[in-house]
Amino acid sequence: MSDTPIGIDLSNAKIDQFNQNMQDLYYTTRPEYEECQLRCKILNLVNDIWQTYLYETELDAMQDEYNKRYRDIITNKSFVELQSIPNPKHHNKPYRRYGPTQTHNNNKPESPEQSEQKDSNPNRSTSTNDADSNNESSSKEQEIFSGSEEKVSESNASGSDKDGDKDDNKDKDKDEQFNHWCTPIEGEEKVIIIREYEGGPIVKRVIIPSVMIFGSIAFGLDGFGSDIDLALPASISNPAVNAHKDTNYQSKLLKAFMSRFNLEMKKSSALGLKW
Repeated sequence: MSDTPIGIDLSNAKIDQFNQNMQDLYYTTRPEYEECQLRCKILNLVNDIWQTYLYETELDAMQDEYNKRYRDIITNKSFVELQSIPNPKHHNKPYRRYGPTQTHNNNKPESPEQSEQKDSNPNRSTSTNDADSNNESSSKEQEIFSGSEEKVSESNASGSDKDGDKDDNKDKDKDEQFNHWCTPIEGEEKVIIIREYEGGPIVKRVIIPSVMIFGSIAFGLDGFGSDIDLALPASISNPAVNAHKDTNYQSKLLKAFMSRFNLEMKKSSALGLKW
């Protein structure tokens, strides 16, 4: 391939306008909070059902005296428990792309370009921001960032700025479009803890991988009504499956999931989901 630049017979003004039109198209088709929340429900539901299956499968393996991974550590006194792994980077509710919604123009959300420049400087100081925010505002902002269903009302933010400039409000609205709602792409991980006996020392920890979203949602190219592509780990010890070589194994896993999914239909109903 040639490295020669391709000439585009367009003026700078037209190129800028095309770029602006593409950005407007992208940011005006971002899914709203309610749609991201629905996706979260589906992700967490599937993750819970499938991790339960993987956990029970692993318990069966522990009882197999010929299993190399457990035959030397599992005894009649062994105690097994399941725990969730907290991870602040992965939310179980929708979250803002660039953090909490700001209420003043001088603290407006950053554009993607500004955010990338900021993230590229690991030595940046945050003391100014920390000093300016009190405990109450920090807790409210954290609540939004974690995807709380109790979204802060826009009217509360604008109520204190009734005498503010219209230009400031326009700039805030324009920049707020960059701070759109996002869907978490990874379910909660869990860990199997094997103890020598109940309350005793830990002998082994086994991580149960989580269900993940891939495709357009994972790349941030989703829009209203985008479908959800879910990747289920094949097992704890070997999560990945070759889609071209292991078709029979994939079919077996799919049948196992559908069987479990149908058995857990009550969980779907409790979330208000109908299939």
